Amino acid sequence: MAMSTFSNPNDGPEMSPRDRIEALLPFYLNGTLGADDLAYVEAWLDTDPDAKAALVAAQAEHDAAVSANEAISPPGDALGRFTTALEAEARASRVAARRSLMAGLWKKLLGAPPALAWGTAVAALALVVVQAVTLPGDEARPFTEAGTSQTQDDAPFVLVVFAPGSDIARITALLAETGATMAGGPKPGGIYRITLPAPDIATYEALSAQLAEDPAVAQLVAGRKPGGAN
Repeated sequence: MAMSTFSNPNDGPEMSPRDRIEALLPFYLNGTLGADDLAYVEAWLDTDPDAKAALVAAQAEHDAAVSANEAISPPGDALGRFTTALEAEARASRVAARRSLMAGLWKKLLGAPPALAWGTAVAALALVVVQAVTLPGDEARPFTEAGTSQTQDDAPFVLVVFAPGSDIARITALLAETGATMAGGPKPGGIYRITLPAPDIATYEALSAQLAEDPAVAQLVAGRKPGGAN
């Protein structure tokens, strides 16, 4: 069934045209774009001189992902482990609501390629832990789904897909090490928007490289750079 991506008004601030194209290309290649997004991509392919090169690069990444997905599947008890890990990070009074949220997300992921589904599930759980962790002696912070809370619209960011089987603790530690923040996601395809504390291009490139080189990250695409540089 075709789906429309990045068109839900509840998904948060709209992406720039460049970021939107980069995020839509994988779905153009696998034939799952809705009519509006399909027309948007095809218009770009007809008018942008750099379109063919970008499409070739996206096709190579798509083919590699398909090959990897065919060889990987999530553990049989994945949903149980998913919710159990969540319970370990939350107070009992909030477990039921979060379990329902995670179960709903899991159902959506079942239609995705197995490696993509499992990698997205782990990253989503890490996001819940980061956003809703309760510190000893504090009141529980209200959970807000990624993409619905206020974000830094002008902050430098990258788009990240986490690797299948990534450890939750490693993802949260990686964010802490780099000072990065999950500002949105998961978008279709398991894409997360990660803001970087980068006041200049050199810092942005260094943090991007640190994220990209970590085994927990399967793919990283540059987004907005400091000062609006491309």
